[in-house]
Amino acid sequence: MFGFGASKDKYGELRLATCKIIKEGQAANYKSTVAAISEGMYVPIFTDYYMQLNQIDYQLGSKILPVNKALKMALEEVLQYYSYRPDTNLGVDCG
Repeated sequence: MFGFGASKDKYGELRLATCKIIKEGQAANYKSTVAAISEGMYVPIFTDYYMQLNQIDYQLGSKILPVNKALKMALEEVLQYYSYRPDTNLGVDCG
Protein backbone atom coordinates (compact mmCIF):
# COMPACT_ATOMS: atom_id res chain seq x y z
CA MET A 1 0.00 0.00 0.00
CA PHE A 2 2.97 2.28 0.48
CA GLY A 3 2.85 5.06 -2.09
CA PHE A 4 -0.85 4.56 -2.67
CA GLY A 5 -2.31 5.43 0.70
CA ALA A 6 -2.84 8.44 2.88
CA SER A 7 -2.75 9.46 6.47
CA LYS A 8 -4.46 12.29 8.29
CA ASP A 9 -2.45 15.23 9.56
CA LYS A 10 -3.10 17.00 12.86
CA TYR A 11 -5.86 19.04 11.18
CA GLY A 12 -7.64 15.95 9.84
CA GLU A 13 -6.61 16.60 6.24
CA LEU A 14 -5.54 13.67 4.07
CA ARG A 15 -1.89 13.61 3.10
CA LEU A 16 -0.50 11.24 0.49
CA ALA A 17 1.97 8.96 2.26
CA THR A 18 4.88 8.43 -0.06
CA CYS A 19 8.65 8.57 -0.08
CA LYS A 20 11.03 11.28 -1.24
CA ILE A 21 11.98 9.25 -4.34
CA ILE A 22 8.39 9.24 -5.62
CA LYS A 23 7.79 12.88 -4.66
CA GLU A 24 10.86 14.05 -6.57
CA GLY A 25 11.10 11.45 -9.34
CA GLN A 26 7.43 11.64 -10.29
CA ALA A 27 6.67 15.21 -9.25
CA ALA A 28 3.93 15.77 -11.84
CA ASN A 29 2.10 12.57 -10.87
CA TYR A 30 2.52 13.35 -7.19
CA LYS A 31 1.08 16.86 -7.57
CA SER A 32 -1.87 15.68 -9.64
CA THR A 33 -2.63 12.94 -7.12
CA VAL A 34 -2.47 15.37 -4.19
CA ALA A 35 -4.86 17.66 -6.07
CA ALA A 36 -7.24 14.75 -6.81
CA ILE A 37 -7.24 13.71 -3.14
CA SER A 38 -8.06 17.26 -2.06
CA GLU A 39 -11.00 17.20 -4.51
CA GLY A 40 -12.42 14.04 -2.95
CA MET A 41 -10.77 11.15 -4.80
CA TYR A 42 -10.89 7.97 -2.71
CA VAL A 43 -7.58 6.85 -1.27
CA PRO A 44 -6.96 4.14 1.35
CA ILE A 45 -6.24 5.62 4.79
CA PHE A 46 -3.63 3.75 6.82
CA THR A 47 -5.22 4.37 10.21
CA ASP A 48 -8.54 2.90 9.05
CA TYR A 49 -6.83 -0.41 8.31
CA TYR A 50 -4.91 -0.36 11.59
CA MET A 51 -8.18 0.12 13.46
CA GLN A 52 -9.80 -2.81 11.64
CA LEU A 53 -6.85 -5.05 12.47
CA ASN A 54 -6.94 -3.99 16.12
CA GLN A 55 -10.62 -4.92 16.31
CA ILE A 56 -9.86 -8.44 15.05
CA ASP A 57 -6.96 -9.06 17.44
CA TYR A 58 -5.58 -6.19 19.49
CA GLN A 59 -2.31 -7.91 20.42
CA LEU A 60 -1.43 -8.89 16.85
CA GLY A 61 -2.97 -5.82 15.24
CA SER A 62 -0.86 -3.44 17.28
CA LYS A 63 2.46 -4.96 16.20
CA ILE A 64 4.35 -3.12 13.47
CA LEU A 65 6.30 -5.60 11.36
CA PRO A 66 7.86 -5.75 7.89
CA VAL A 67 5.44 -7.21 5.34
CA ASN A 68 7.20 -10.57 5.01
CA LYS A 69 7.27 -11.14 8.78
CA ALA A 70 3.66 -9.98 9.15
CA LEU A 71 2.47 -12.41 6.45
CA LYS A 72 4.42 -15.25 8.05
CA MET A 73 2.90 -14.49 11.45
CA ALA A 74 -0.62 -14.24 9.99
CA LEU A 75 -0.27 -17.57 8.18
CA GLU A 76 1.04 -19.23 11.34
CA GLU A 77 -1.93 -17.93 13.34
CA VAL A 78 -4.47 -19.16 10.79
CA LEU A 79 -2.80 -22.55 10.38
CA GLN A 80 -2.55 -22.99 14.14
CA TYR A 81 -6.23 -22.14 14.52
CA TYR A 82 -7.28 -24.73 11.94
CA SER A 83 -4.86 -27.37 13.27
CA TYR A 84 -6.19 -27.29 16.82
CA ARG A 85 -9.90 -26.64 16.41
CA PRO A 86 -12.30 -29.52 16.95
CA ASP A 87 -13.15 -31.54 13.84
CA THR A 88 -16.82 -30.80 13.11
CA ASN A 89 -16.97 -33.14 10.10
CA LEU A 90 -16.48 -36.43 11.94
CA GLY A 91 -17.32 -39.40 9.78
CA VAL A 92 -17.35 -37.40 6.53
CA ASP A 93 -14.85 -38.54 3.93
CA CYS A 94 -13.67 -35.64 1.75
CA GLY A 95 -11.16 -37.73 -0.23
